[in-house]
Amino acid sequence: LHDSGSSSDSSGGSIGFDAPCISCASPPAVDLPALKQTTARLRRAAAAASFNAAAEHAAHEAHHSHEHLEQELANLKDDSKEAWEAKALVCVTGIMTLGTSFLCLSAAYMETDCGRMLARRAKRLRDSIADRPPIVQ
Repeated sequence: LHDSGSSSDSSGGSIGFDAPCISCASPPAVDLPALKQTTARLRRAAAAASFNAAAEHAAHEAHHSHEHLEQELANLKDDSKEAWEAKALVCVTGIMTLGTSFLCLSAAYMETDCGRMLARRAKRLRDSIADRPPIVQ
């Protein structure tokens, strides 16, 4: 519907049905191959952002780094300053790794113990509520 304004009527314009309504036009045809390609691209992007992909990427980078370090280590003399520094770093990081592993295990134990305590408390509260006589007002 539109106001044509071309009418000779003295009351202004008239309502005509001669022009098609743009908002009622049929929707454009969907390009299925392009839609499938876009969907596949979005799935790949989601997979790349997932934790598994991130962990695999980090492991891949660590593997390459390890290969480079092996090549450098093959050229290292046992009595050189760099060899002693590397050994010291390995000893320090080994101790740090053991310490952080202990802390992780302790945190897991504390979390488990806290969960047990909360479960016991909830059971006691549920039992105490069930044993109470109903309150009449």
